[in-house]
Formats: sequence, structure tokens, C-alpha cells
Amino acid sequence: SVIAHELGHVALGHTRRRMIDFSGQNALRTALAMVLSRFIPGVGAMIANALAGLLAARMSRSDEYEADAYASALLTKAGIGTGAQKSLFLKLEALTKSNSGAMPAWFLSHPKPAERIAAIEKNEEKWGIAPPS
Repeated sequence: SVIAHELGHVALGHTRRRMIDFSGQNALRTALAMVLSRFIPGVGAMIANALAGLLAARMSRSDEYEADAYASALLTKAGIGTGAQKSLFLKLEALTKSNSGAMPAWFLSHPKPAERIAAIEKNEEKWGIAPPS
């Protein structure tokens, strides 16, 4: 499931898109830092960095959901199904629960595992795939 997920990033052009986005984020960060530093000296640059970081995390989470959907489709077409994918996220959730549980989702670069499982199951419903019994 991990390989299928990473293939999704490649097939969907996420790396190329992030490189382009990174240039735009740096321009935005610099412009915001210049403006905010005039009004809030010393803190303006930190605020600009935080805002640019939030934007980058949001775009990264979007890429993760897309790669998960790609992996789900690939695994389903291969006859493997999404069981291993969901099992991986359950294990990941157990390992990271204490680290990311209190962190708001909009600070994270990856969606929380429970949200990823819910998205996979929503795709299964949309695709008419019955969950294993």
C-alpha cells in the first residue's frame, strides 16, 4: 500500500507541482514578511513564516488524500483491496496518537490516520466496493 501511495504521488505530478508551489510560497513569504515587518517589527517575519507554513501543510494534506485515493484504486484493480492500506493507517495511528492527538489538523502536513481511513471508505462506497466481512 505504501508503494501504491508513492506511485500515486509520482503519477499525479505532486513533486513537480510542489516545486512550482514552493517558489510561489517563498515569494508570498517574502512579501508578507516585508509588509508585516513594517507594522509589527521583529514579529512580522515570524507571522509570515507561520502563514506560509500553514498554506504548505494544507496543500500537502490535499496531495496525501489524492495519493491515498490513487493507491486505493490501484490496489482494488490489482485484486488486493484496501484492507492493507487501512491496516497501515490503524497501526500508524496507534504509533503517533500521543504525538499528534492534540495537534490541530491544519498544522499537520499529513491528514490524521482516522481521516485517511474515512476517506478511503468513502471512496469504496462511491466505487461500489463492499467492505470485507
